[in-house]
Amino acid sequence: RATPQLVSSVEAIFEALTRFGNNNFAVTDDLFLAVGAGCFPVGASLNHCCRPNCLLAYELVPGQVPIQAVRVMEPVLEGEELTHSYVDLALPRGQRQEQLKETYGFHCSCLGCRG
Repeated sequence: RATPQLVSSVEAIFEALTRFGNNNFAVTDDLFLAVGAGCFPVGASLNHCCRPNCLLAYELVPGQVPIQAVRVMEPVLEGEELTHSYVDLALPRGQRQEQLKETYGFHCSCLGCRG
């Protein structure tokens, strides 16, 4: 019989694994070609916007763990939310909306989708 601590641990592990698919990142090189994948808690804490103020980039050094860098693309006021795009911004709005709904389970109503 499972102890309460074991059940709690199993539930926590299961919850973490179910979130992995939506909170992992393709690690890309300077040409934005995927060279690996990883979990980056800071990047995962950023919300989506089709007009983001940040870009996620990776610092790659052979033999070292990749570092995810959050690069601000425009002036950001103190307290303003940092955002990045979860999907390819070159896609038409309808395709972005479809991908966001299918992959992340939400309908985007950001300025980029309303404008």
